[in-house]
Amino acid sequence: NLPTVQLNEHGRPLLLPSEVEIVQQDQVDICFGESKTSPYMLGLLCLTSHRILWIGGKSGAHITLHSVKRIDVAGGWLRSSKIVLEVDFHPEHIKLKFQAGNRDVFRSKMEEAIRRQAWKDAIAAPPAPIATKRVATSAGVGHIMGEIDRKQRETDAALTDAFSDLTALMNKAKDMVKLADRLKSNMNKDNTNEQEMAELNSVLIDIGIASPVTRESAGSVYNQQLSRQLAEFIKPHLLKHGGVLSLIDVYCLFNRARGTELVSPDDVVKAVDMFPQLGLLMSCRRFTSGVTVVQLDSNDDNQVAARILEFLNQHGSVDASEVASFANMPVALAREQLLGAESKGLLCRDETIEGLRFYDNFFLKV
Repeated sequence: NLPTVQLNEHGRPLLLPSEVEIVQQDQVDICFGESKTSPYMLGLLCLTSHRILWIGGKSGAHITLHSVKRIDVAGGWLRSSKIVLEVDFHPEHIKLKFQAGNRDVFRSKMEEAIRRQAWKDAIAAPPAPIATKRVATSAGVGHIMGEIDRKQRETDAALTDAFSDLTALMNKAKDMVKLADRLKSNMNKDNTNEQEMAELNSVLIDIGIASPVTRESAGSVYNQQLSRQLAEFIKPHLLKHGGVLSLIDVYCLFNRARGTELVSPDDVVKAVDMFPQLGLLMSCRRFTSGVTVVQLDSNDDNQVAARILEFLNQHGSVDASEVASFANMPVALAREQLLGAESKGLLCRDETIEGLRFYDNFFLKV
């Protein structure tokens, strides 16, 4: 059998430091030698900068790219298209059978990834600044003008280097994301204290996605993989904001993290609607007022109402803005939660010219 791949709770593979996804193809078998069956049937094949990943259900396997010695193709016409790999860790050749096509695209990307050998890359630390000895060779107006001219040239050169090539700038940003992921991995191994991990997680939440799912890379499984990546990305934000976020906030946060690989509102709606189908422990909810939110499955109405009642008992009465501040959520969502608790008979309202406030329903205790 092939080495296993660890998957997170959303069915996404746990990538190595600096590893990024390149292309995916569903309905792919992995067979050995002349055998036509194996434990790896009709799964998702994902090519990364370091490995070939096969994912089926809640399990997965991988082949490292550095172990591939030769690549051939077979099949076609009335037979399934295949990529035949000769690897250094298995006596038989390994066949990748593409039941839904797109073999040649996958092969081309794989050959390119092997040529690049990204697994050998290392993020080099910036060189230490070299101290320079300043020599006063002149003075007066001429010296001052010369210094201004020199600093202007240095500034122009720095700006030209930073902004002349947008692609290079984005690559540097991706390197920072990879560096942050590697730092988090090392801190996990070193049993770093909870406060430091919380600070790092806060940075990672805002820094972005190193390998965003795209239509080009995911192909026919784009919506499914986008849904999994969105769930993986948005969960820390949900935990930070009381288990619920408006769909508009989800859309903005997700696109900000994706950089230039923006997704449309329709794609995000399709992705969140697939959460229950994929068992991702969160769902999209539409209130009667028209407000649409994404919430954790653990964040049910009874638990929310219980938290509101606990907060209310400390203050006597509450309004939407106070609950929003307490639960770290938008005022519109806080209002919906209060109305939900009211509909259960747990709260009573007092509507005046000063606004709408809610009180504990003492009639339940009579």
